[in-house]
Amino acid sequence: MRLAKGPRPPSIKLFCALNLASGIFELVRGLLDLEYWVGALEGASPQYSWTTESAIVLNSAIFTIMLIPIIAIWFFASTFARSFVTVFSLLGLAGLIFLIVDNPPASLDVILEDAYSLAIIATFVLLYLPSAHTWFAKKPEIDPATFI
Repeated sequence: MRLAKGPRPPSIKLFCALNLASGIFELVRGLLDLEYWVGALEGASPQYSWTTESAIVLNSAIFTIMLIPIIAIWFFASTFARSFVTVFSLLGLAGLIFLIVDNPPASLDVILEDAYSLAIIATFVLLYLPSAHTWFAKKPEIDPATFI
């Protein structure tokens, strides 16, 4: 992979900024509520002994994994990362729709949480705006010295 050259279009900047901010927000929110995570993990996998340390590791791992496509898009203009984000955004959108249909929001907190999730999922559209499409389509120049 070669580093992407030239300025990033505003849509790429906005995508990366929104998703990075979301990742930091989720990391901080998870680290501030470790007991919730321990309970959720024990409910999902009772055969393991979950501790606050394992919840910290899990939150950190989720944040790190979330950074991978952001870094691949920002530094390498990776079309694979764009496709990866698109597929998982569409899966997340389908999951959110099923969740809302099965459990209609009953409070303002739930409505705001669903709206936040939808907004973050929808950021993948920024990767397909014309300026972003042109930026992804740029082929790096081949250095003639490579073939000497």
